[in-house]
Amino acid sequence: GIDIHSIISSWDGVGLAADLVTVGKDTYIGNAPHLNLVTVDHISRKITFSSTKIGDKAFIGPYSLLAQGCVVEDRAAVSAMGVLSPHEIVKTGTTRVGFGS
Repeated sequence: GIDIHSIISSWDGVGLAADLVTVGKDTYIGNAPHLNLVTVDHISRKITFSSTKIGDKAFIGPYSLLAQGCVVEDRAAVSAMGVLSPHEIVKTGTTRVGFGS
């Protein structure tokens, strides 16, 4: 597996380090997926970071979108151009096709 360490800059120029993505062993991640890991409330000026977990032997299709807080369990899949809603869980042995719940 792998942990992805991100450096994120806020609008005031302060860098924030966050460990936001965990990817399991033997997992395939296709070309150009988008992981949305940050929610910004412009009214309250609050930034919320949400981690994403991708399990062992999972499949993340090309051009897919994983919203903040998603979990793709072991041996689960997200299709090409699949879209997961915030905090959605793709259960072991299932495939998410199209838009999230």
